[in-house]
Amino acid sequence: MTTCPNCGQETSGANCQWCSFPLLRRTPVIHRRIQAAGQAKKARLAEEQVEIEAREKARQETDEAKKARQTEEQAKKQAEIEAKEKAKQEAEEAEKVRQAEIEAREKTRRDIEEAKKALEAEIAAREKAEQEAEEARLAKEVEEQAKMQPGKRPNRKRKRPGWLKKLRSKLR
Repeated sequence: MTTCPNCGQETSGANCQWCSFPLLRRTPVIHRRIQAAGQAKKARLAEEQVEIEAREKARQETDEAKKARQTEEQAKKQAEIEAKEKAKQEAEEAEKVRQAEIEAREKTRRDIEEAKKALEAEIAAREKAEQEAEEARLAKEVEEQAKMQPGKRPNRKRKRPGWLKKLRSKLR
């Protein structure tokens, strides 16, 4: 039994038996169908909204991942550039040190050569002085022997002093 919407009496059939007002029996079914269709539409819209939000979230995540990758690549490139610069500076410093060592060795070699030359010059001067002294001594001996024995020649064999041999062995 249904209640008449017009008079409020309980009645049955297609029309109210008290006031003859047409009764809509199928109204609750139609309302349920409309409500079900509305709920289905709402559910579909909600699913679409969730799907749109999921796509948007995925797009944002991919954008963030892309930005993170770009930042990481940029940091890696910067680190490589810094490493190359540091290696270049170290190579330049090593080259400077190597050049300084070469120059120091060259200077030492020149100093040694100059010292050898000076030593050789000193030896040559001493030898010359000794030779001159020996010649003067021999000349004196010859004069003395010539005065003593007019027909004999003097012995002209020359001896080298021991310090001269030692000095020459140091140079070699």
